[in-house]
Amino acid sequence: MPLAIGGLLGRFTERTASETLGFGVGVALAEALRPEATALGQEAWRAAPTKVVDAELAAAIVAEAVEMLPWGENEAAGEGIDGERFLAMVGEALNAPAVGELLRMRRRGTINPAAFAHGLRKAKLEERWDEALAELQNDRLDPAVIATAVQRGLLPNEGILPVGPPSAVCRVEPMPAVELDPFAEAAAAGINADRLKVLARIVGLPPAHGELAQLLNRGAILEADYFRGIAEGNTRNEWAEVLLALRRRILTPHEYVEGRLRGWIDDQAMHAGAALSGMEEADADLLAKITGRPISFRQVFIGLTRLPGRSATATRPPSCCAASQPRASSQRPSPRRSCSFRAGSPGSPRRSRPAGPARPKAQAKPRRKRSSQTTTKAAGSPRPNTERRSTCSTTEGTLRTCSSTWATPAA
Repeated sequence: MPLAIGGLLGRFTERTASETLGFGVGVALAEALRPEATALGQEAWRAAPTKVVDAELAAAIVAEAVEMLPWGENEAAGEGIDGERFLAMVGEALNAPAVGELLRMRRRGTINPAAFAHGLRKAKLEERWDEALAELQNDRLDPAVIATAVQRGLLPNEGILPVGPPSAVCRVEPMPAVELDPFAEAAAAGINADRLKVLARIVGLPPAHGELAQLLNRGAILEADYFRGIAEGNTRNEWAEVLLALRRRILTPHEYVEGRLRGWIDDQAMHAGAALSGMEEADADLLAKITGRPISFRQVFIGLTRLPGRSATATRPPSCCAASQPRASSQRPSPRRSCSFRAGSPGSPRRSRPAGPARPKAQAKPRRKRSSQTTTKAAGSPRPNTERRSTCSTTEGTLRTCSSTWATPAA
């Protein structure tokens, strides 16, 4: 028995070795003869080019050039595919726009629902998704727009803002609200109710820090309200304490200069006050020079007459007159100013015209004498049957003379 098995294995081994050797030799010879065999095959196909195009490739070609449909059907027939089956292959090769483009075309009304559904079929989507995809053509509001609309009263404020827009009747008609559910609109963008409240409550700004300071000065708000207003605005919180100093109003440089001119403050205080508004000392001094003015001529004259030891009835002309004091040779006398005043009058002098040739006096016109006569009956007169007559006359417009006589009235 062992001898029989050993003989069988020996024969199997010899056969396997010979077949393996033959396969290896055949493969080596095939690779060596392949170029020659390929050339022979190509020559045969050139002599008889009857091989047809693959049906799938023919369908793709027809999908790009529909006018080649007869050619594609003929090529498919070479592989045993009839015209109906080839048309199905061409339909599968045709493409449609993407779903996003289909939605935009549906919004613009350039395709109908049937074409939209056909495009979904070309995208290899099941019919169960048609209704949900068609609803996407109606876009939802952006969450930021929803928050702004709630703040302005255009959408219902259903517990979103603690202080909503005013609801009282106004003189100006408000913009009518839109009955949309803000929570549903925000949920379409993935924003829940709490996040919508956050977005709505950061819309808008408090008054500026200058207005907050004015409200604080007037007692309309507290200091805590001022700091909260800064925190709710766009100003960083670390600047709140410094900005609070702006609530104090300072005087203007002109007011500081007026205080200096009136003697209430000195130069140092004037310069310090003007510096609060950014004005330098030189500018403050210049402002003081152009703001102040000397006393009037009348005030100078009255002051001179009131000096101790000076008589109020002095007849000496004031020093401003050209005739009062001789001028230095370097000074040019003013030809247009001269002064005169009445002796013994402490008031201001009268200005006279510049000296020139004397004008002849115009002769006074004689005034016409006017007279009037008044007759008064004397009741209970000591002279019976008499009446009193008064006669008045005016001469030269200033003298009025009156006389009375008793006379018997005419019959």
